[in-house]
Amino acid sequence: MTALEHGAPGRAARGRKVFTKAQCVKCHRFQNEGEPIGPDLSSARRHLQRKEIVESVVFPSAVISDRYRMIQVRTKEGAVYTGMPLPGAASDDKLVLFLSDARKLEIVKERIEEQTVSKVSLMPAGLLDALTSEEVADLFAFLETSKVNLPAVGTRNDLHQAQ
Repeated sequence: MTALEHGAPGRAARGRKVFTKAQCVKCHRFQNEGEPIGPDLSSARRHLQRKEIVESVVFPSAVISDRYRMIQVRTKEGAVYTGMPLPGAASDDKLVLFLSDARKLEIVKERIEEQTVSKVSLMPAGLLDALTSEEVADLFAFLETSKVNLPAVGTRNDLHQAQ
């Protein structure tokens, strides 16, 4: 983790592809890409240190904002589901959970027996495990572009900087 914390060299243009490969886009936005389920990473480096971002990826359940906290729901039938409530999708008679596999699950509120706060993040642990060290460096180089609000990756300026 030390190499990541101190900025192992990587290429932002390649990191954009890793952002998709590592499934980050399923829950996070970066500029105009991705889903707004988890924190928007477009400006993450302007208010977080690199070390904090690395720790959040490596240990996703260490610190969880209330805004992104998951709940565990046990139904009257005994089924147990864990996910993040989606307030905009819920209604008076149903709860909608965003599950860790990026599916949405609707539960009729009358079926809910118990609902508790989860201590586990929606973001799965081990996301970097399937990546090479070069891909990890590229991913963090891509996230670093949020520090100075560079143009969207893939523009002429970014491609020139990545070479």
